[in-house]
Amino acid sequence: MLRLWPRRLDTIPGRRLTGPTFGGWEVLDLTRALAAAAPAGDLGRLWRDHAARGGALHGQYDRFDMIVLTGLIRLFGVQKVLECAPHQGWSTTLMQLVLPGEGEHRSFDRVDYEAAIQDAVRRHTTLKNWSFFVGDFQDLIGGHWDYLSQVDLLFIDADHGQAFAQWYLDEARLLDQVRPGCLIQIHDVYPPGREPARLGESRYAWPWLADKRDRFDVYFTWEMARLKEIQRILGKKVFLDHAGRQANNCSLWLYKR
Repeated sequence: MLRLWPRRLDTIPGRRLTGPTFGGWEVLDLTRALAAAAPAGDLGRLWRDHAARGGALHGQYDRFDMIVLTGLIRLFGVQKVLECAPHQGWSTTLMQLVLPGEGEHRSFDRVDYEAAIQDAVRRHTTLKNWSFFVGDFQDLIGGHWDYLSQVDLLFIDADHGQAFAQWYLDEARLLDQVRPGCLIQIHDVYPPGREPARLGESRYAWPWLADKRDRFDVYFTWEMARLKEIQRILGKKVFLDHAGRQANNCSLWLYKR
């Protein structure tokens, strides 16, 4: 079945957004490895904590996204993370669960959520070399260019409007600043034609990426979560939200070549 994966992609040109490989892995092999690398017990406790607190961590990160994020950090040996923006600590907690003790993690948000994030993280793990910066990321990033060029993971989950996407993709050119081999995660990216009208990030990001597909490998969790091959690997429960419905899983992952 693994050998058929590239041919299946080629049979529906223009529709499948995920590539046949990601960072040197065939996609199905990678998905199996992510499930094995993710800390299943810790993720289960974190998921239950989130539900019990009525969404107290204020995250829209679904279970499959949790597996992909934590699994990629472990598989690719991520040590340095730049995160924009953590809100109250859902994504930060996931990263801190699996970052090595010698790792470094810088988070940026317009609102001072530092105390809330620390509380969320410490319910599940220890804080490891984490720094929090309050203010507009567009103003603050200028003081972190050197760090940006060294990161193993650039995590973007902030303003989902077109203007912000245009800024980080074409004006500040953040993805040009990261090194080859860096993982980039852009959360709340919807499939073409499915983005809510009030947003705009997805409508800007997909044409931008289409012109640069030779520079990035793509793993799109919205798409992967709906493939029967992937559901057989992980079990359908992984792809449901707290209410038992199909979760969004709108994470666009890029691997810079």
